[in-house]
Amino acid sequence: MKYLILLISFLLSACAPARHVNLTHDVTLCEVKSNQNNYDGKSISFRAQINSDGLENTSLRDPGCRDFSLSIDQGDGDANWSEVNKIVYGVGDVGTADKIISADISGIFHKLPHNGKISVSSITNVKYSMINVKH
Repeated sequence: MKYLILLISFLLSACAPARHVNLTHDVTLCEVKSNQNNYDGKSISFRAQINSDGLENTSLRDPGCRDFSLSIDQGDGDANWSEVNKIVYGVGDVGTADKIISADISGIFHKLPHNGKISVSSITNVKYSMINVKH
């Protein structure tokens, strides 16, 4: 009888619909800035501008959220940066001084003393526009 109850319990649990839990938080960078402790170590997804000097400094920012940006840990994430790099290095001047690049970003947020860092796992919907820069 005990085995019959175990078998029925197993069959019922196997037939139950699977629940998909989305563990990624869709946020804005301003929300992350205001609640860094809540997002530390968690997967987040947001739209941001990509700023780069074309050498080694690249960050993500939201124009609506001044004085806050995320540095990027490119070594830890699985993101494919090729589309962004084509724009940074192949369109206009190297870097982003003469262009605005925006993209949908996903990754793991890490709180730092000033701002934060993200291990980017996905970069999609990359767009850019040229801006006039006086030399």
